[in-house]
Amino acid sequence: MSDGILSLFNVAISVATILLTVRLFVQLADADSQNPYVRATYKATRGFDWAGRLLPRPGGGRLALGFIVLLFLLRLLGWGMNSTYGDMGLPSSAMLLQVTVFSLLLDCISVMRWIVIAAIISSWIIMLFQSSSPLMYLLNQLPEPLFASLRRYLPNTGMLDIAPLVAFLILIVARVLMENAAISTGAGRYLGLG
Repeated sequence: MSDGILSLFNVAISVATILLTVRLFVQLADADSQNPYVRATYKATRGFDWAGRLLPRPGGGRLALGFIVLLFLLRLLGWGMNSTYGDMGLPSSAMLLQVTVFSLLLDCISVMRWIVIAAIISSWIIMLFQSSSPLMYLLNQLPEPLFASLRRYLPNTGMLDIAPLVAFLILIVARVLMENAAISTGAGRYLGLG
């Protein structure tokens, strides 16, 4: 397989993965379906709806296990093709599975970290300018399941919401722990972690 075809394949896998990840987070947050950005997300991922119906959907239908399995399979296919036709050379199928799982988890943690940062910045913008937009509203909705679960355990600090800061710190610690686990299993070498 030529390098150009492999590059196009990697771009296709990356785009599909990004779209599915965004759809997964939008559904998990139970984002307002009237928001134009939410509608655009659903339109862009309409071709993947079949995957969402394959497996049960816990969490009141918000968590589509089929999308998670499809994300895993897409990532597995990407790593498999790159190890077969690229110059990566994964030594075993067990290592291929480990690399796939770690890369998917690390990417989800990174996406969630950026969502938390965007929510913090958008809340400041809303507070300073006393105006909102559909994008700002969506950015505040996406991390709300994480924030709400943390608020149950955090002390009530009145108007100051420390849940975003705690969430950000937890995500940093989770990423470090995940990277260390990947390095200790040998998968970190293929993920560029050391």
